[in-house]
Amino acid sequence: VEKIRQAQSSSDRDELTVVLNALLWGVARGVVPQQEVLDALVEAGLGNNEAATATLADVLWVISNQAERMRDQGNGKEWANMCALVGEIHSRALVPPATLKSVLELEILHEAGISSEPTATIMKKVVRINTRNLYTQNKFNLLKEESEGFAKVLCLLHSDITCETLQASKQNLLSLIGTTWYFDLDPNRVLDLVLDAYEVHYTNECFMELLTEFKVDGIAHVLGFKFQFYARQNIPAPRSLFRLAATLIQHDLLTLAVVYPHLSPTKDAVVAAATQDRLDVVQHAKSYGKVNLNAKKPDDEHAAAADTSQDKHATNQLYGLIVGLLEVGATGPGFALIEWFTAQNVDPLQYKPLALQVCQFVHDLIDDMYAPLSLRSLRFASPSPDIPRRRRVVPSVQTVDAFVAQVVPKLHLIGAHLHHDQFLWTKLLRMLSPLDRLPPDT
Repeated sequence: VEKIRQAQSSSDRDELTVVLNALLWGVARGVVPQQEVLDALVEAGLGNNEAATATLADVLWVISNQAERMRDQGNGKEWANMCALVGEIHSRALVPPATLKSVLELEILHEAGISSEPTATIMKKVVRINTRNLYTQNKFNLLKEESEGFAKVLCLLHSDITCETLQASKQNLLSLIGTTWYFDLDPNRVLDLVLDAYEVHYTNECFMELLTEFKVDGIAHVLGFKFQFYARQNIPAPRSLFRLAATLIQHDLLTLAVVYPHLSPTKDAVVAAATQDRLDVVQHAKSYGKVNLNAKKPDDEHAAAADTSQDKHATNQLYGLIVGLLEVGATGPGFALIEWFTAQNVDPLQYKPLALQVCQFVHDLIDDMYAPLSLRSLRFASPSPDIPRRRRVVPSVQTVDAFVAQVVPKLHLIGAHLHHDQFLWTKLLRMLSPLDRLPPDT
């Protein structure tokens, strides 16, 4: 009894396991009287210690398995003693019945009188439960989906969801995915429709709340399938898709690290291609002065090279993502990507839409400072009410110091690509022309 108490109070659970294993094996072999062992366990208060009862159940499982193997080899004495011992432990409540049923095998539970049903009946129930819970496939009713279920989803997503109707819309969407309305829609297909709707209504923040009901991994994979589809076809992905990805990144629903594996080409491939382009330019420059009677005219060759360059960058999804980030106002990660490519001697602004988007960023920065010089106040043409005004995603600078700190670095970044936006060039000339009239020492 004292040894059992000492083992219980010890922090090392193995000590109690060794003591119980020696006592119970003695009972199984008939060396130690069963009654004395049971009295010692009761007197030591083992049944009141939850950790000790779990250890006792584990030892019973180990010894019962060994006794069962010995029975199959022709020696049934240990098995009979163990069945009797398990029955007495259960009757004296040394181990909770639920613990015994969850640890011990079905056969010894039946032999000890703990389970009244035959082993074969219990095994059939176990097989049936496992089949229902683990192996049965969830089959979706595609006919019912196509006819009405998805129609309700589309009507819900394009019904101008507002903050007032958000909770009701969320409950209706979840009920369509579940079995409340007997549609049992595939959640991945519903997620695809939600992303498509958000791609169209990207300014509606309510869709972000709807997306929080789905798994983040699922959102990344469904969005990745959309990008990979265009990559396999070798066609440019729509700008709205990049804007959707950028919006999800801006709201911290996704990260750039999660999106990168789904984009094509990779960063390394872009750097390698740019390096090869520079080598080709150097090789082409070295060929000046050589006479090639089969060469095309210089004008045709230059035009073909420009078209090829734009076509090559049009399928660059990394550049497209940068455009989307700048368009929605996620300027931090957008310009960080541009700086990363620039540090690798790659000029991403060779992609014309990206150069124009950076120019638009500068437009937004100088909008308020340019307003006194603008002809917009003359109102030669009245704005059309049918055309919504573009959102300004960055605040305008208000002082000359802010202009120097924020606008000038972006102009250095744009460099020669400023020729894509002549209106920005005109604005800058109007703003900076008074500097010529200032004294040199100002």
